Amino acid sequence: MIDYACGAGHFLTEAIEEVSLQFINIDSKRLSGQQSRYFQSSKDNFLWARDYIYGIEKDQRLARTTKIALFLNGDGDATILSGDGLDDFYYSLKYNNKLKSKKPTQSISSFDVVASNPPFSIDGFINNVTNSDTNFTLNKYATHKSSEIECFFIERTLQLLKEGGCAGIILPLSILNNKKSIYIGARKLLLLYSTIVGIIELRSKAFMATGTSACILYFKKKCFSEIEYAAKAFQKDFEGSDEKPCI
Repeated sequence: MIDYACGAGHFLTEAIEEVSLQFINIDSKRLSGQQSRYFQSSKDNFLWARDYIYGIEKDQRLARTTKIALFLNGDGDATILSGDGLDDFYYSLKYNNKLKSKKPTQSISSFDVVASNPPFSIDGFINNVTNSDTNFTLNKYATHKSSEIECFFIERTLQLLKEGGCAGIILPLSILNNKKSIYIGARKLLLLYSTIVGIIELRSKAFMATGTSACILYFKKKCFSEIEYAAKAFQKDFEGSDEKPCI
């Protein structure tokens, strides 16, 4: 599981708690001696979090806050990186393990779950995105003054998820009906590469300090055969297009 804009780590601590509740469903009596010892150690010491829980936060202070919060919850081994959630999978100096690719690529498809509340509306964000022209198909809709960073995080979510992986991300409500090219492109990616499971409208009172109407978007990444079928079904929409797949 990954949160690429983890803030103070609330989604991560909740995710770890949810996983921990599943340990009671495992019959440890059926495990061998070595398996049983590893299981008990992982269960009691949250050692599994090191390999399965990832958080990225650009603000170094918040990244440290997340590490402290996880440590206080007993799961301080989770991988928390102080870096950019839109960084390059290959060239990044911050990414490691499941976030690191061995060759330049747009996608790593390494995670089962993405849960996040990414930033909205940051003017000129594109100027700080590494290799945005090769890493994001939506880059062609952005200018140096663009603020629609949430669209890039939608594409990044699809790049991170495995086939059948699930996502729950908080987005501005405008993502559903804004007629700008970049929003249309983001919706096209969602419809092509994922199955929308649910949408919850939060409206403006959920984030009263900003007044932004928001929603929670739940979706599941399609398997590659489904994506190929969808691409053929909508082939006319892509004729003459220079778009590259984001996965």
